[in-house]
Amino acid sequence: MKPNQYWCIGRNFSEHAQELGNPVPEKPLIFLKSGGCLQAGPELSFPSFCNEVHHELEVVLFLGEGLVPTHWTLGLDFTERQIQNELKQLGQPWELSKSFKGAAALGPWVELRSLSDIRDLEFTLKLNGIQRQHGYVNQMIFKFDKLIQYLADRFPLGPGDALFTGTPSGVGPVKSGDLLEAQGGPLQIQWKIQ
Repeated sequence: MKPNQYWCIGRNFSEHAQELGNPVPEKPLIFLKSGGCLQAGPELSFPSFCNEVHHELEVVLFLGEGLVPTHWTLGLDFTERQIQNELKQLGQPWELSKSFKGAAALGPWVELRSLSDIRDLEFTLKLNGIQRQHGYVNQMIFKFDKLIQYLADRFPLGPGDALFTGTPSGVGPVKSGDLLEAQGGPLQIQWKIQ
């Protein structure tokens, strides 16, 4: 199951917004990742222009007919932080820092009967065996239903799209040789940086 496109929510955990020196948003902050930026498999690599790629673990929803989430997984929203900071200072869009080749990775999809199944989900990310990110879905500023409605009211959101719902605090850089381990609910996923 490969999503058509990726809708992403920035700063949806207050501690993450604060760790990067950003204000806590009053409405969802939306950006897009290209449908072609997904890396398949457990071995990940990045383009040569990327010098400071940061991991951001997120709960990802897959939308079915009527924009009802049918599956969920854990995914990595990779950010080229140096480029993002430069673009933000210039007041320019973030695409080069968020939608480069290999800027996303997903775990296996888990069927979703109802959003209540994951409303209190706890999820974590370890980097080389050390926990770096830890969050609960119920800590999100904007909840799943509100995010879907907000997007549907403003964008051509459609069945087959995926939604990255935001990352908790603890984001940081990755380098060649790093092992990333994500866990949440029944999912245990490993990715290796090449």
